[in-house]
Amino acid sequence: MKEALSRIPKNILITFSEHFDAAIPKSLPKEEFAEKLSSVLLASAPEWLKKLPPYDIGILKELSNVEAGTRLVKPRLYFPLPSVIYNFLQVDEEKSLENETITYYLTEDIHTAISSCIFDVFDNDLMREYQQLQQYAYGLLALYGILPVDQFCDEIECFPFTSEETTNELIKMLSLSELFFMHSNQIDEKKDEVVLVSPWVEDSKKVWKEIQKRKEIPYKVFEYEEIMAAGQLPYPAFTSEYTKDLMDLLNYTDNAFKDKKTFEPAEQTLTDIWFNIQAGESPIAGIEAMLADFPSKHRKLTDEVVGLYSNYQNSLPRWDLKGHSPTEAFEMGIDLPKEKEYDPGSFIESNGTPFVNASPKIGRNEPCPCGSGKKYKNCCGRN
Repeated sequence: MKEALSRIPKNILITFSEHFDAAIPKSLPKEEFAEKLSSVLLASAPEWLKKLPPYDIGILKELSNVEAGTRLVKPRLYFPLPSVIYNFLQVDEEKSLENETITYYLTEDIHTAISSCIFDVFDNDLMREYQQLQQYAYGLLALYGILPVDQFCDEIECFPFTSEETTNELIKMLSLSELFFMHSNQIDEKKDEVVLVSPWVEDSKKVWKEIQKRKEIPYKVFEYEEIMAAGQLPYPAFTSEYTKDLMDLLNYTDNAFKDKKTFEPAEQTLTDIWFNIQAGESPIAGIEAMLADFPSKHRKLTDEVVGLYSNYQNSLPRWDLKGHSPTEAFEMGIDLPKEKEYDPGSFIESNGTPFVNASPKIGRNEPCPCGSGKKYKNCCGRN
């Protein structure tokens, strides 16, 4: 662990030491500081393990079940990085670049410290409920993108705690967890307002600016099951009436091209599509993600891909719309954020060959997928 910590800048090591309650003099040289922090963490694994999110716990449980040094390959997704535990693990950087994966392993010292306690720490009702609460919390951030801390606390109160006795304890544990440590932010320095930012959000100021434009619009209320599904890792689930058809199409292409080792699982492709939509990318970016592995003989599927994508995009909860979908926002009279323009009828393969000239299969009175805020019939649907 000392070697892993030594690679981290000292200012970050100091922040880690404060987060894990390690009383280490800040004046120490970096190498000595890393060595002392390593000793503290190795000796107090049962305590800091409780602060980690479910995905990190899952990785450590898998690594604890095998011998030290055994490699564990995981998908290289936007989430969960940045992560505290990532800095404590050894990572095979060269292998991590292959097939969009990350290869983790534990050295002997940290393997011994963790494997001796991790299963006991989480083998009780309190910790199981705590992990569910964390999944619920990450689900909220996945659906809303950015939430003021006060609003986040109000949403947490809707979690179905099993007893009043554990409620305060679980909320206290959550407030000391990596969730607040890694993702709390004060976006606007002029305002004394702390927000929680989803680990998926890259441009928090841009998203927050859009949210601020809609102060009079209430945050959408989600069902418990929707929030828990959105908090799943590593593939959060965002469902709408079009999800099953889109997943069927992605699974079809997965099976059709299963001999291609580079083809991504349907869940990962869907997650990438969702992320592109939330980031305000041109819709063509998401469509191209699905068409990337289509050989020319399957071009007849293009119409279906474009139609499904357009409907899926318009039905998804959006960060910049406070959890409402573009369709819901349009029906409520909410102004839609302007997105990058694109030509919905022109898709070019990497070899320069045009795909079938396809039009999105969306209702004439639905919001246009280009993000203009107009009805489809009055925008891209005029022709």
